[in-house]
Amino acid sequence: MDLFYPVAPLTVIGNSLCPPGGGHNFAEAAHEGCALIVGPYVGHFHRMISLVEEAADPKESPIIQALPETLPQRVVDALLDLPHLRIQGTSWVWGCSESVL
Repeated sequence: MDLFYPVAPLTVIGNSLCPPGGGHNFAEAAHEGCALIVGPYVGHFHRMISLVEEAADPKESPIIQALPETLPQRVVDALLDLPHLRIQGTSWVWGCSESVL
């Protein structure tokens, strides 16, 4: 995956859209600056989401919430607004992913 994230502007976090969910570790994607689409079932990754949102400009959060029925529109909206969604300066994500797992 480390080959794809540098060129991927947007990452949908799998296993987070439908119950029971649990999400997946998105530290690599965030570290490379990808905007993230997550569902409501992120499990213990909610702490990482909070840390990324706290570090981001409130008007330009790189975390996009979606439900299965809203996912297609969220992807389209995110792709149209990518310059504002890229995560900036996220080298700290590696350390925080270890501390919240």
